[in-house]
Amino acid sequence: MKRCRVAVAGLGFVGHVHFENLRRVPGIDVCAIVDVDPNRLKRYQDEYSITHAYTDWRDLLADSLIDVIHDCTPNFTHFEINHAFLNEGVGVVSEKPLTLTVHEGEQLCSLAQKSGLLNAVCFNYRFFPLVQHMKALIHEGAIGDVRMLSGSYLQDWLLYSTDYDWKVAPRDGVLTRAIADIGSHWLDLAQFLTGEKVVEVFADLQTFIPFRTPHIEGHNEHPPVKIDTEDAGSLLLHLQNGISATVVVSQIAAGRKNRLDIEVNGSEGSLYWNQEEPNSLWLGRRSNPSQLILDDPQLLRQKSFASYPGGHNEGWADAQRLMFESIYHSDESMGDGARFPTFLDGLSTVRIENAAFQSSAARKWVQIEP
Repeated sequence: MKRCRVAVAGLGFVGHVHFENLRRVPGIDVCAIVDVDPNRLKRYQDEYSITHAYTDWRDLLADSLIDVIHDCTPNFTHFEINHAFLNEGVGVVSEKPLTLTVHEGEQLCSLAQKSGLLNAVCFNYRFFPLVQHMKALIHEGAIGDVRMLSGSYLQDWLLYSTDYDWKVAPRDGVLTRAIADIGSHWLDLAQFLTGEKVVEVFADLQTFIPFRTPHIEGHNEHPPVKIDTEDAGSLLLHLQNGISATVVVSQIAAGRKNRLDIEVNGSEGSLYWNQEEPNSLWLGRRSNPSQLILDDPQLLRQKSFASYPGGHNEGWADAQRLMFESIYHSDESMGDGARFPTFLDGLSTVRIENAAFQSSAARKWVQIEP
């Protein structure tokens, strides 16, 4: 097996999960790390014997050490970093959102296509075993013609006015926050499950906490910061083939930690899945009893996506590992669901996010560019 030299840039929460899961993928050599915090870098070097550590990604780029970089840096740096590494012949696995603007996303897609390099966006919710099973059932026609989708992505980590980090800090070019940060996952799932693209959106984006007061260590008081991105949003969507969808996204829903749920209603049945209870899938009928399908490789269409025997729970980190295995070792044995999300998929959600911002500002339906 050909070994792949990989770097992880940004070692916060999601970067750490990338680092841990990449070490579980055969053939991957995590040989370099990048982070602005030198103490964090030293801890990783000491604990994992990583020899190449950088506080500036440009120094890694200059050293030409790697085949692929995992970009887990803040959203506003994605375009510059992804573009620079692609331009130097390095493949990129980027956290979402791919970029802040449609124009930036189009540039990255064009560069990736011309280069032929590996390009992927981390929509890891696709890779839960029961999401794969859900997709297979839909495409087999098990629930008939898809008519509607509904769901939400709810969190509460920004519920209070004192909750603050870089994601809420005002920054030029940042149009949306909740929709781009977590809503993008739901939007990708809706398109992945149905195989249809969103073509039109009507959005209502709301900033319920217009000023936030950061707590900064060593400072007794900090002046309030004006917030110009949404805390929550409701979206009406039209997909191809006449499918309608509704989704609510919020980062201020008290008690909800990371609740992504999605329901698909067809002419013959319905399917419902909830990320906080990921090992069960509800199948609803009108004339027959509803069913609860459990995560068991003996029962699933895409058996290769279930890593453990039935009754052994699989969760968020397992889905991300499966995504990485699909990115680096995708083959026929994993089935059709193994196609990993590329920059084109990332651009698709950026288009919807941009249209949602325009729609909310203009109070009207906005079509999505093809």
